[in-house]
Amino acid sequence: MELSSTPTASARPGGPDVFLFGVSKAASTWIHRCLLEHPEVFVPQSDSLRFFDLRYHEGIESYEAHFAAAMPGQVKVDASPTYLRSPVAARRVAHHYPQARFVISLRNPVERAFSQFWHEKKFGRIDYSFEEAIEHLMFFPWFVEHGFYARHLERLFAFFPRDRVAVVLYEDLVADPRHFLDAVLRSMGLQAGFSPSTLGRRVNEAAPRMTGSMKVARGLRGVEWLRPLRRAVKRISGRQNLLRDLGNAVSDRNEYERGMSEPARQLLRSIYQQEILDLEALIGLDLSRWREQ
Repeated sequence: MELSSTPTASARPGGPDVFLFGVSKAASTWIHRCLLEHPEVFVPQSDSLRFFDLRYHEGIESYEAHFAAAMPGQVKVDASPTYLRSPVAARRVAHHYPQARFVISLRNPVERAFSQFWHEKKFGRIDYSFEEAIEHLMFFPWFVEHGFYARHLERLFAFFPRDRVAVVLYEDLVADPRHFLDAVLRSMGLQAGFSPSTLGRRVNEAAPRMTGSMKVARGLRGVEWLRPLRRAVKRISGRQNLLRDLGNAVSDRNEYERGMSEPARQLLRSIYQQEILDLEALIGLDLSRWREQ
């Protein structure tokens, strides 16, 4: 689904013309980095202003200050991947920017949930395993609920016509970054062919960080003759938790690289099966590859 070919000015000249409305872990940061280099686009340095879901109380003038440095003729973009799942963001945007347009990048919701989980764990916000989260789903619905795309888009379509909402797929980025970025640019009313430095790079990867020390530790774990040395390091440093924390980090990385367990994958497939069918009917895209993965 693509937008009309020419940008439409927002009702408030100080605000954005286009919103990257989501979703998290579906190339939103990558798109933001590409747009930062585009001479015909103005996008704030932050890829998550979160005004319309989290900071609305600060007032519209404080929000529009983020776009004050835009040059005449530039397409102004707010890239906040949390807006789509917000129950209030679409209504608030419609109130201030009724002519706004949207680009939404979606990803297989099963893989997106796994990536979101590890993104949060990378920053120390989670201390349980992915399988534990799935097993106790009633207590941890947030990273799964984000993947109910059809429900979230219906909320957006209640305020904006569908020809102002372009949907692109993360899997197309993986297959062909050039083609994916061209689709995003055309949806914003810009010419294809722009080549930012980010084009062939991964950004904001969900994987736990693998430092040089972690690589060495993973290679040396279980080596019997090193046990006395590890005990000596603990005594000398006085930091008994140092090697334990390093070992936990290595374990996290190993778990991430093993990937999702099959029982967890099957459970998520069953949760999203009808949602994917509803999304296909809603936006007119063939998503059979999601159902088959």
